[in-house]
Amino acid sequence: NIMFSSTQGNGTHNNSNGSTCLLVDNWDGSYPRHIYGNAVSEQPDAPKIQAREASDGYVYYIEALDSNSGIGNLARVSWTTPHAKTQSRLSNDGRLYRSPHPLPDGRLMVSSAERQDFGIYYFCADKGTVSELVYDDPEWNDHHPQPVYPRYKPRWINSFTAGKEFGVTTVTYQPFDQVRVEGYPHSGRFVVKKFFLLWLVKR
Repeated sequence: NIMFSSTQGNGTHNNSNGSTCLLVDNWDGSYPRHIYGNAVSEQPDAPKIQAREASDGYVYYIEALDSNSGIGNLARVSWTTPHAKTQSRLSNDGRLYRSPHPLPDGRLMVSSAERQDFGIYYFCADKGTVSELVYDDPEWNDHHPQPVYPRYKPRWINSFTAGKEFGVTTVTYQPFDQVRVEGYPHSGRFVVKKFFLLWLVKR
């Protein structure tokens, strides 16, 4: 499935101008359906944007101040039971938020600003505010934090060993598993995919 924000022109009975809510669709576009934000009890006046699914079963998103700014309050709703009873606004500090990104280890990174200068922070849901600064350039607004995981660059790894009587053994390895980063699986083993034996004969 793919999740996105969509402005629904029909809106609700109390909001005929429309609302920006969360939708889910199949990859081929064959089955769009509402997730949250178009019902009277689902805060239809607050545009819901930049939604991200987290490992804790919630969808984190921004309740935007308006339809154009892209900033607002941080909120979440249950992915399995999206309903007004499972929705909550997390930020209560008066700061501005955008681009939440849940991490596999349970932490949440956000872009946040007290007034104008946006920086990258970790967010503490229990306290309702940012907890730790990750990065902030005072001359720039920093948005859209995204973890970048290390990956194996070479497709094959060649190992050359000089043998007896000028013999050269070439063994080619291929890594087959993923490095553990932020809770992902790991294996340090290698599989021998090719083995070459080359002898250099003296004249």
